[in-house]
Amino acid sequence: MEKEPTDERLVELSLQNQGFFAILVSRYEEKFLRYIKRRTRVSGKDAEDILQEIFIKIYINLNGFDPSLKFLHGGIELLIMK
Repeated sequence: MEKEPTDERLVELSLQNQGFFAILVSRYEEKFLRYIKRRTRVSGKDAEDILQEIFIKIYINLNGFDPSLKFLHGGIELLIMK
């Protein structure tokens, strides 16, 4: 059985092929969406719009990703700053 790649590895691979970023999105979209709904009290399309903006920001800033932070924590940081 093959081991799943770490978030850090997926970030590295995403810099070369954005298809790998989709794996990170699928791994974290539900967690981020729950966090958004809880923190902002918005739901539905508005929450999904915020989620999309966050993933776009994360993707644009992948080069500056701090591997000492977990992807989840880096994403949550962006959500808090939003």
